[in-house]
This record gives sequence, C-alpha cells and structure tokens, in this order.
Amino acid sequence: MASVNLDVVGQYGSPAAIPQRSQLINDTVSYFMGNGTYSPFLDFNDIAYIGHSRGGEGVFAAVQQNPAWSASIRGIGAISPTNFGDHAVPQNAFVIYGSQDGDVNNGWPIQLYDQTTTGLKGFRFIEGANHFYFTDTITYGAETNALLTRDQHHEISRTYWATWCTFLFYGDRPSYVRLCRRQGDPVVGATSRSTGSSRTLGRSRSTTSSNCHITSSATRSVG
Repeated sequence: MASVNLDVVGQYGSPAAIPQRSQLINDTVSYFMGNGTYSPFLDFNDIAYIGHSRGGEGVFAAVQQNPAWSASIRGIGAISPTNFGDHAVPQNAFVIYGSQDGDVNNGWPIQLYDQTTTGLKGFRFIEGANHFYFTDTITYGAETNALLTRDQHHEISRTYWATWCTFLFYGDRPSYVRLCRRQGDPVVGATSRSTGSSRTLGRSRSTTSSNCHITSSATRSVG
C-alpha cells in the first residue's frame, strides 16, 4: 500500500485544485511503476484509489483522466468527498459520509454516489462522524459536534477500506456482507483467497452506523 499526503490547499486556483490533486495521484502511481526500488514489491494489477474531502473528489477525477493502467483500478473509495467537478465515474466506488460533517455539509458525497455510472457502488452514512477527525491533526473551528473520537474515526476508515479492498481484489462474499453489517450483528471472518488465511475485519463495536447501500448497475457474481 502506498500512501501520499498532499498539502496543496491554497496553492492552486479554482476548482479547489482538484485537477492538480488527481494528476498528482496518477503521477505517484507512474513513479512507483517506474522505480525499481518499489515496483518489485507492489502489485500493479490490483489498484485502489482512496481519498478524503477534496482528495476524495481527487480519486474520482484521477480515474476520469483515464491513465494507462485504468484496467487495473479495481475501485475507488472516498470519505466525505467534495464534488466541485460534478463527476460521473464508470468505476466501482464506495463513499463514507458522517452525520456531523460541518465542512462538506451540502450533500456532495451523496451526489457522487448517485452519479457513479457503472459497476458496484456502496454508501455508508456514519452516525456521529464529522469531517476532519478522519485526518490525523486537522481541526475546524466551526466543527465541534463529533460524537465519536478521532481514534474511532480512524478505526472506521481502516476497517471499511480494508474490507472494501478485500472485496474488490478477491470478490469474497464475507467482505460484501460485512460492508452492510448493522451494529450488533456478529462479526464475520474473511478468508483471503490468495493465502488461505482467515482475517477478521469487522467494524469496531464502539461506532454507530446506518443506511448502507451497495448496488450494481451491471450483473456480477459475488463470492
């Protein structure tokens, strides 16, 4: 897994540096592909783009740039994404949105989910989650109403994206079911098809989530 932290706030013009963010995402993948230090240890046949806020919109825009490895992008994920560019992406996509989001509080994440045109798409509304607690340190003065701790936000993020990627890469039914598991439902272990090892990727019991939807606009066998 490669993680890139891009601090481009205020460095570019409208619309919100989304084209620059998406280009940086694809440039980073291109760099890893061409760098012999990293390329032997990364599987470029299974790629997932995941981002937060404007970076969440950036992963949608990065797919729309149609990079040479587009066929290897199994899906994208976004936490509370903006939608300055009004994207409609033909890609598997999963979106997370917090009930207490005080920054992107205009429904853009729902709009991005609705406008995803083909493939599997999922949406999870997280009760009690705000916008900036999904980051390591950023806070927003007007956003003080989170009902979950920052650590709980991070656990939600880790769990959903690990499960989403497991589902995308291996197509296993337990991960598909777990993405829509309600609070209080039993945790189901996931079996990795590549190694045969079992892993539990269930969501933390301390969180409260509702309104999960996974739909497909094309017929696809799951698990």
